[in-house]
Amino acid sequence: MRIVYSLRRLHDISRAFSILKKINVHEAWTRNELVRYQQKRLSSIVRYAVRRSSFYRDLYAHVKTDREIVLSDLPIIDKATMMENFDRFVTDARIKLKDLQNHTRLLTRDEYYLGEYRVLSTSGSSGLKGVFVSNRLEWSTALAGLFRCGFFMGFSPGLRHRLRITCIGADNPMHVTYRMCAGIDISLVKIQRLEATSCIESLVDALNAFQPEFLTAYPSIASLLAAEQCEGRLNIHPK
Repeated sequence: MRIVYSLRRLHDISRAFSILKKINVHEAWTRNELVRYQQKRLSSIVRYAVRRSSFYRDLYAHVKTDREIVLSDLPIIDKATMMENFDRFVTDARIKLKDLQNHTRLLTRDEYYLGEYRVLSTSGSSGLKGVFVSNRLEWSTALAGLFRCGFFMGFSPGLRHRLRITCIGADNPMHVTYRMCAGIDISLVKIQRLEATSCIESLVDALNAFQPEFLTAYPSIASLLAAEQCEGRLNIHPK
């Protein structure tokens, strides 16, 4: 079972690199080409939502979807509205909020829901938790965006030299900082996952021992680590 799970994750990552290759072509596009592409994708997404989501079908009843969509014509919604209407909001009728909440409570690593979805949640610091569902193609697209950002900063995974990456994030797999780290944990890189809730002394000791070449963390944690580096207690040199 673990082998099948690992192979599916590897396929998600392989597809992410394929998507990244296509995205990189956009770097040479003109402003007008980008705007036309954005408009085309916006219209496609709105039509899909109206076709598959009863919530959006009602919300966009006044929108003429047989022509170019104007973003400013679409009503604004917030997290509270989304969560109050969640079962009508989603485009897959099999997905129910209660079931997703049970799934996230039982998460132990990077498991799929219904064999095809990743379910993430916000922390609820605003008083309301948001729940977000991505299918495997969407997750690969998100990974492609992560890799694109990393490549701008010199990220270059490979078998000859396995890049040492430290991810300091949430301690629970329902959060994106945990799942992104778990999602790229394959043989091409060496992953160190640390919890943002750990004391700064523990983080410093772990980082000094691992010597990451690539470090990702919340800005609040990064600022504390920068102070530790200035004081001489942290001694790392990410590329």
